[in-house]
Amino acid sequence: MVVGAGWIGADLHADHGVDLRLGVGVASFAHNGSRVIGVLLRDGTLLPADVVVAGIGVEPATG
Repeated sequence: MVVGAGWIGADLHADHGVDLRLGVGVASFAHNGSRVIGVLLRDGTLLPADVVVAGIGVEPATG
């Protein structure tokens, strides 16, 4: 179970078979020259991929 504000979405996806890799960063994207074929994680795991969707969060500058 994921703790925090994202737990509802994370648990919903996990319940439907999504393999969540929490706390592991992306090292690079594997490609065949013209398209992405996988994602290399910082722990050395290579995840095959047909499509990659990147979501990047931001922190507001409230200073």
